[in-house]
Amino acid sequence: MKKVFFQIIILLLLVSLNVAKSTDVSISVGAQYADQVWYSIPNNAENSAPLASWDIAFYSYDQNASIRINSGAGAKVWEILGKTIDDFDTNIDTTGLTTNPERFVEWYNSDTSWTIGAFNRGRDGFENEGDFGWGAYNMNTHAIVGDKLFIYRSIEGVYYVFTIQDLIGGTFTFKYKILNSSQVITREFSKSLATSKLFGYYLFSSDEIVDIEPLQSDWDLLFTKYIAMIPDNNGSLVPYSVMGVLSNKGNEVAKVENVPIDQATIPDNSSFFTNISTIGHTWKAYDAHTGWSIVPDLTYFVRAQDQELYRIIFKSFGGSANGNIVFDNSWQEVGVNESFAAGDSFIITPNIIEGNSPFEIVLDANALSNNAIMDVYSITGVKVLTRSLNITDGLNAFSISHNLAKGMYIVTININGNIEAQKLIIE
Repeated sequence: MKKVFFQIIILLLLVSLNVAKSTDVSISVGAQYADQVWYSIPNNAENSAPLASWDIAFYSYDQNASIRINSGAGAKVWEILGKTIDDFDTNIDTTGLTTNPERFVEWYNSDTSWTIGAFNRGRDGFENEGDFGWGAYNMNTHAIVGDKLFIYRSIEGVYYVFTIQDLIGGTFTFKYKILNSSQVITREFSKSLATSKLFGYYLFSSDEIVDIEPLQSDWDLLFTKYIAMIPDNNGSLVPYSVMGVLSNKGNEVAKVENVPIDQATIPDNSSFFTNISTIGHTWKAYDAHTGWSIVPDLTYFVRAQDQELYRIIFKSFGGSANGNIVFDNSWQEVGVNESFAAGDSFIITPNIIEGNSPFEIVLDANALSNNAIMDVYSITGVKVLTRSLNITDGLNAFSISHNLAKGMYIVTININGNIEAQKLIIE
């Protein structure tokens, strides 16, 4: 009876275990980073579009009112201080546009959240009492009504006076004119044009809505050129143009630094972030003498749109000469598919431990062998601990001391060449 009960417990505790197997993936954003690439990790599929195919992007996925600019292609936006939407038809003196912060403030897209674009002036209305930067939520009409006036420089270097009039019923209305001209252009963008996508796009030079982005569910990482906020020598954040990787809305990413990649294990949940630039641009480094290199001992773990966990390890970067990026991302079953002989089974107790606390292996054996081998593997398949266990018929308990880092591990027991595996988590 005891053995039957023990085997039922074993069946309940058995888990499906995975480790990474190195598979190279090649992505190219082209020479001078001329393209942007949306990449799906589980599908190993990509969609691409020229970076210069859009000027501004309207958030379409939900009720947010983010409006971003194509800073990677050279777009810029300044708020005109002391002016409102009512001043749209007046001539604007742009003296001091880039040098006088008392008259003009340059704004940038957030590099941490998709919901804060340059026109949002650092604000997410759902976190700032309805203030979306370019306009504010009206409790009576349930519209977001614009009140700010901007100077916008397009990706082609043309300067416009620009304003967003409102967002009503899922439709943005905006208008613009070339600086100090009289021809006013008013356009609308409906979120329904980009259903199930993060953004819909508008290109000034052709005066058209452009559809370039895949469905939000069909990508995990965006390889693109963008403006990142980089700490300077004084600790202040300054804008800097970079080529990097931004993650999709809702994707969680963890960064494991200064750990050899063959020893990196999945960190605990507190290390996963929805910050879209957790991968960002710092996985590579530039030296004037040797060119681009990959930062060593750096691993990323990404919870993708399919809610599975994937490992990203960058291997090479070609720089602006070709924009080629090579990385490893795939998972497959660990090579322990054989099971114990009939009557053999084991559990780890507890299988979630803190720090260097020991864990116990409880093994129910049928005495076909006097010896079992316990191996512990990192989630990347590297053996980090091994023990020889002397077993007897029936229940065997072994206290295992260790010095393992926090993360997830796979513990295997090998009896006469038959192997079973269990999961161990160290917090």
